[in-house]
Amino acid sequence: MRHSFSTIALAWGCFVMACAANASILYVDATSGSEGADGSSWETAYPDLQSALAVSNTGEIWVAAGKYRPASSGGDRSLSFVLPDNVALYGGFIGGETDRAARDPEVNQTILSGDLNGDDESGNTLDNSNRVVKLANSLSETNRLDGFIIEGGQTAPPSTVLTGAGLYIENARLAIANCTFRDNFASNNGGAVYVTSGAIEASQIVFQKCSFSRNGSQGLGTAIFATPNSAGTQYPSLVIEDCLFQGNGFLYPVSANSTVITLRRSYFTDNEGGALSANDRVTLTAENCVFMRNGGMNGAVYVGTRSQAEFRQCTLAENYTKELYVVADTYLVTRLSITNSIVWNDYYPAIEVYTPTAANAEVSVTRTLILGGYAGEGNMDMAPRFRLADPPGQPNWDSPSIDFCAESSITEDIEGQPRPQNDAFDAGAYEFGEDTDGGGLPDAYEDDWDLNPALTEDDGMDADDDGLDNLEEYRRGTNPQDDTSPPSEFYVNQNGSDETGSGSSASPWKTIAFAMAHLPEAMPTFPVTLYVGAGTYDEHLVFRPYVRLEGAGVGLTVLRHFDITEDDHYVVKSDVGTSLSNCTVTLPSPVSVTVDLLRITDTDLSVSFCELDGLNSPYAIAAFITGPQSSPSVIRDSTLRRVEYGIYAVDSGVNITRNLFEDILEGAVFVRAPEGKAESEVETPLLGNGDRIEDTGFNLFRMSTGFFVNNTSAALTLAEFNDWGVYTEEEIGDRVLNAPGDVDYTPYMGKALVKGMIAVELLEAVSRQNIPLSASPAVQMNFVSGLYDEVSGLFLFANLDAGSYTCRASATGYVPGTRFIYLAAGKIESLTMALEKNAEDEGEGETATEGEAENEGETHTEGEMPQEGEAPVEGEGELTGEGEIIAEGELFEGEGQREGEGEGEGEEEKGCFGRDKSKCIAPAGTIRRVLNEWLLLGVAFASFLLLRD
Repeated sequence: MRHSFSTIALAWGCFVMACAANASILYVDATSGSEGADGSSWETAYPDLQSALAVSNTGEIWVAAGKYRPASSGGDRSLSFVLPDNVALYGGFIGGETDRAARDPEVNQTILSGDLNGDDESGNTLDNSNRVVKLANSLSETNRLDGFIIEGGQTAPPSTVLTGAGLYIENARLAIANCTFRDNFASNNGGAVYVTSGAIEASQIVFQKCSFSRNGSQGLGTAIFATPNSAGTQYPSLVIEDCLFQGNGFLYPVSANSTVITLRRSYFTDNEGGALSANDRVTLTAENCVFMRNGGMNGAVYVGTRSQAEFRQCTLAENYTKELYVVADTYLVTRLSITNSIVWNDYYPAIEVYTPTAANAEVSVTRTLILGGYAGEGNMDMAPRFRLADPPGQPNWDSPSIDFCAESSITEDIEGQPRPQNDAFDAGAYEFGEDTDGGGLPDAYEDDWDLNPALTEDDGMDADDDGLDNLEEYRRGTNPQDDTSPPSEFYVNQNGSDETGSGSSASPWKTIAFAMAHLPEAMPTFPVTLYVGAGTYDEHLVFRPYVRLEGAGVGLTVLRHFDITEDDHYVVKSDVGTSLSNCTVTLPSPVSVTVDLLRITDTDLSVSFCELDGLNSPYAIAAFITGPQSSPSVIRDSTLRRVEYGIYAVDSGVNITRNLFEDILEGAVFVRAPEGKAESEVETPLLGNGDRIEDTGFNLFRMSTGFFVNNTSAALTLAEFNDWGVYTEEEIGDRVLNAPGDVDYTPYMGKALVKGMIAVELLEAVSRQNIPLSASPAVQMNFVSGLYDEVSGLFLFANLDAGSYTCRASATGYVPGTRFIYLAAGKIESLTMALEKNAEDEGEGETATEGEAENEGETHTEGEMPQEGEAPVEGEGELTGEGEIIAEGELFEGEGQREGEGEGEGEEEKGCFGRDKSKCIAPAGTIRRVLNEWLLLGVAFASFLLLRD
């Protein structure tokens, strides 16, 4: 009987289709308002399905789109839609059809729901129907359930019903087609469907073109569970064709005892607890099936005691567990046969046999790509190289599975394409397709995207100039004629959603970790950028290759993480070709264990305009960098503060430039020698090279204690053109340690060599924009005009001695303004001044600078200038708010006001010389660049004097 079931099923299906036109039909429509409803036509359709089931004993029931429940709200949970014998139910009608072929179940969704009270969205499922649909003692070959969504079954206490929440089948024959089973849950086995046999007859069930998702159970078979009658004498039969099992819960979507299972052209993907379990005495045949990305503990496919399993032209790969697990009986044999297939996993075994009973396990593998190889004819240990496109498991153009198999008895693949194509059969579930020009792309793909199947050259072209050639676009399943496919920019925002977001600017994701897991594969010619919005993200950042992360600014986008239970402590971990910019990296609070804010291990990371803050944790390292492959890394225009070490480098040539080292506890840059390498082979950080002043050097060290550089490597460390924050070469030398390696720190920009500088930004008071050049803006420092830099819009005053300065600003049509500023020796100060328009040009106005206009602080009037050598006294001219003097080390992107200098609750936090941070990421970096360029004038002169002496 087991061998003849397929023939019976085919005959049964043909019989149903042939007789449908002549069978009697009852009609059901949830919107029907007919008072004399008798189901004889759409006009007099029953408004509920139960009425039609109660009177039907033959023929068909046509059900229009809508939601139907076995009982009314608050009704009896034990009620089900009980299918009568010799009746076929069809859903998917809009109402009014005269031909069954005119229905469309995907569009006209006909839902059989166990959600009696309509409250499942709020998470309340305990009042749901125990079993939505039931069929028992019904052996007619015309029984059919076609075109329905079955959802919301829940076998929850206090009910004693524990199995088959969506559909319960006992002692029956049934064809189920074009149905979706979702969100059903059983307290025991069979979350969506439970099948068992009767005392005399074995149940025979066919599933065709059905999908199962989000079903669960506390036992086995979250989607389908099959088992014999209680006496164990009648084995049910399941035929599953063209079905999808995706996203179901724990444990095994399809599971059976003492059952005959035939699988054809079906997918098992992304299920939580494995894919398929042949527990005991199961006869399983699988052809053209895909088992991929499933979780579990005991294998994606479990072949249990006394079972016989055969896989032909199947793909089992990339599951998060062993691909197949074979557990034999102590006395009887378990058999597994694999032919013309792919069994591959980079992290788990391909096939594992339970050791204690391995002697009774017979495993045969033939003409299969299998990890590690396997004894048998024609097997090969070679990665299958899949496309990234869904559905998974498709061979890429360079896959060794193409034309791999010399013979096969299967004449179609999982998509119904003929086998073989080209020279031989392909291994696995897919047949690649004909490639006329031999360029790598199948003809069908080239036809779909307006390429030429007869032209080899266009296979390797980049038709849309997006950095991906056509072969790579095929691998990804993207449009080779659209430079936005695939997208290269994605977004994370704290108001986004990982469940419903797409990663676009309009629909961002919520967490960085989720984004990193779902970004498309990046590569050197196709880097991917992830924009992370303002907010604090308490999570690891583990980069993927060639991904760039850009935040909203320092203090705005905060990456923060620490978990004491972890064995390894870090916040950000790099990968090859990655970058991080415009954010703060820190800890939730000070910690007393070793932790790295940045971990760069033999990969390159570019860091810019960031703040790395260890919160005075005694063993925190801002950037721990190791390995020669990290040498392309760059850390620039960033602040490293309150850590034990700023940079801890081992055998790395990382470029450290234009950063601020502030309040470092132990030392700014520690260079450690690698073990077992000669001096000539060792890499050391680059802090500054006189021959490369455009992209090295100019770091600021503002540390009251600790060393600047400690080179314990034997190789030289270059550290020229840095501002060490002290007056003399002797003071620098006291804090540059050479043991045993040397540190070249001359020429340098110590206070004794380079005079101070002041940069002035001149804005309109209302618009906060630069005063237009047509108004002839001018700034003088002690009656000496500054030089205007057109790129940055700054007025620059270089080579200034320490002392007090009067800054006067004017422009045609504006009220002039005056500021006073004290400049310490060798310091860089910056000042923003805002001028109001003359009263005759724009209403009444008065001469005011920003501190006066907003009552943020007092401003000196002339004659009250502090004496040379002393700073302004608090409350007597100290500039605050938008007119504050930004101290050296604060000229970095996104930095806001210092603590205590806000403008009142509800006011927008400001930085970048008082402007809205979200609008001024670039200017702060521009200010640093311009000031550094002007520093070169002083450095060049100081270097000349130094070298002359």
